[in-house]
Amino acid sequence: MVYEVDDETKQLLEAVLNICSQASQLQIDPQAAEDLIGICDMVAERFDIEAHDLEVDDVDPANDDEAPPTVTVYRSTKPKTKKPVKFTVIDGDGNSKTVEPDGDASPKP
Repeated sequence: MVYEVDDETKQLLEAVLNICSQASQLQIDPQAAEDLIGICDMVAERFDIEAHDLEVDDVDPANDDEAPPTVTVYRSTKPKTKKPVKFTVIDGDGNSKTVEPDGDASPKP
């Protein structure tokens, strides 16, 4: 099952998945690290977010026989369109105004 969410929510999910992926590198137990990546992969699949394994160039030359470490990066499959953020200003008297990105403040219905 794949869930459809708006672009802003998808960007938030990508950020959380990337943080979780990076946190997996801090695990002492390799199984715990694999479990975290597995959870990230399942969430990414449910929200149609691609996972990319990237090799890290920062390798210790003394350990040339080791496989280079990788980092998993999660990105959505469709291009992101940046939408302007609307801010709501709540005045003490209860009159709310929505501030458009161009600075125009109009009363909120």
